Amino acid sequence: MSRYYKVMLGERSKYADECFTGSFIGVWYDIEEDLNKSLSDTKEAFEMIYIPLLEEKNRGKSSCNKLWKFYREIEIGDIVLCPDGDPYDSFYIGEITSDYYFKLVNYKNGEKQPHRRKVKWFEYKIKKEELSDELKTTIKQPVTIIDLTHNFSNEIKLLLEKKNEKKINTPKDNGINFQKYVELIRRYIDQSVIGLLLSQFLENTLQSISNDWWQELVVKKLSDIQLKTVKRKKINTLDRLDNAALLNILIQNLNEISNIEYLLEEDKNTIYLMKNIRNRIEGHFTNKAYDNLFDILRDFDSILRFLKLINIEQEDIQKIIDEIKNIILEIMRYILQDEQKNS
Repeated sequence: MSRYYKVMLGERSKYADECFTGSFIGVWYDIEEDLNKSLSDTKEAFEMIYIPLLEEKNRGKSSCNKLWKFYREIEIGDIVLCPDGDPYDSFYIGEITSDYYFKLVNYKNGEKQPHRRKVKWFEYKIKKEELSDELKTTIKQPVTIIDLTHNFSNEIKLLLEKKNEKKINTPKDNGINFQKYVELIRRYIDQSVIGLLLSQFLENTLQSISNDWWQELVVKKLSDIQLKTVKRKKINTLDRLDNAALLNILIQNLNEISNIEYLLEEDKNTIYLMKNIRNRIEGHFTNKAYDNLFDILRDFDSILRFLKLINIEQEDIQKIIDEIKNIILEIMRYILQDEQKNS
């Protein structure tokens, strides 16, 4: 499920318009190096590197916590609310569409947002008058990043659903039922299908990489939130993890797995696309997940490629593969009919 964050885009939101135009969010915290170079898989290791650096610049553990949150805890599919100026009269709303990346900027020219995430901004803003008093009070705190999920997820979800009242309707000109395809995609990426197969694939593969695979290749690769869930529920097998955690483990160990499974670049791209599909379908905005057949066709094709990639030879899975192939052919017929109609 998507999480919700308030992210301040510079002091007094002075970088808000630049971020909106460039489709990203960014922070600085006086750290001018690529965080990926730290190779920090845990928050503790990250703190050992960056707390001393931050203290030299009159910052401390709090700033390190926020930097870690931006680097590792915020995930693709999460929703950000970003004040568009000072005072907080309205907010840009967007969905995170990439993992952390580093952008070399010109600090002498006043550019100070090297740590970035790509964002797909929504077509509307939210005004402060639409927020509850409690949410307005929280969001006005002079903090760059605030996790709003625990106390305000229901309020924000309802507010965004009102903004998105226009659901996917069947196009009158060609009779295509978009919602049917959304539900089919949801079915195929369900925990009982993709989740079960992926857990089997990972268990077989990770065991061949390390004898201590559970600790080294699973536990240490989880996000802080996922790790807390594992400890709270006392999870000790992959089949009890959700799809988000399983895909995270797959991506975090992708280099090692590639050496064993001989994955090509297109295979790796398929894996990243699966993560995007999962976030789009299992998020809060499935009624806005698709607005054209080409995107639906792309995602069915990605699911098909992913099932072949993890290569679980089961009769039931072959049936699913055949079903998806038939759906792809059906969608292609719709697209061809539409092109002929418009030609």
